[in-house]
Amino acid sequence: MFAIILANMNKIIPSQEVLHIEIGWLAGIIDGEGSLAHYYCVRDRNPKAKKSPIYGVYIINSDMEIMNKVKSIYDKLNIFAQIHQKSATKELRVGSYAFTKPCYEMIVRRRLDVEKLLKIITPYLHGNKKNKALKMLDFFSKNPFNSKKQI
Repeated sequence: MFAIILANMNKIIPSQEVLHIEIGWLAGIIDGEGSLAHYYCVRDRNPKAKKSPIYGVYIINSDMEIMNKVKSIYDKLNIFAQIHQKSATKELRVGSYAFTKPCYEMIVRRRLDVEKLLKIITPYLHGNKKNKALKMLDFFSKNPFNSKKQI
């Protein structure tokens, strides 16, 4: 079994135990059905405004059973994720992909959750996703989060 240990203000708190196979499965879903996002956004209409970093782990799939399994693993890891349903309409397009049936999108956006998730799944990723995950983790290490709640 794989126990994730979280450091929280000089305390070590074990989370629920997660099997290695569940972590590998989750990494496979993210590798195949997901995307890792890291970009900058100007939050004001003023072009001189400071750019804010945006990051996230996204999974889009039409199988609710898969999404429920992902959510249960996230819950065991104490990772907050939002899920949205995307309807199948002719107008709904993501890039060049048009939805032909209802799909579900699960998003992990909180920086600490994204960082925790990437630290856990990166050893299981391959190719471009692994490279992007390593770049994001490097960004996180060079730009510490200003909070008492650290990973």
